[in-house]
Amino acid sequence: MEIIRLSGYTGSEKFHIAPEQQSGSAGSNSPKLFIRLETKSSETLEAVSEALAPFRGDVEVRLYFTDTKKQARAPRELYFNGSASAVRELKYEFGEENVVFKDGVG
Repeated sequence: MEIIRLSGYTGSEKFHIAPEQQSGSAGSNSPKLFIRLETKSSETLEAVSEALAPFRGDVEVRLYFTDTKKQARAPRELYFNGSASAVRELKYEFGEENVVFKDGVG
């Protein structure tokens, strides 16, 4: 698994690039938050870290970078709480079309 190193990030200092084909993997029905970003710059990743900090929880966070068309799984300490108010705040911060919460039901 490829790793993105973060400068200035005080957490685990890495985001893991997810394998491209994980649709059939175990746990695919668990809730996830997806955030689409233009690039994986340190400024962008720090903005994500700051935006998620007030909403810590147990929901996995995935980032999609449009420039590389790759996904990254956020470190565990950045998982979020899944609340509707958190989703609204993140949509305001990153754009309605760039934030999707999949609750894993269905």
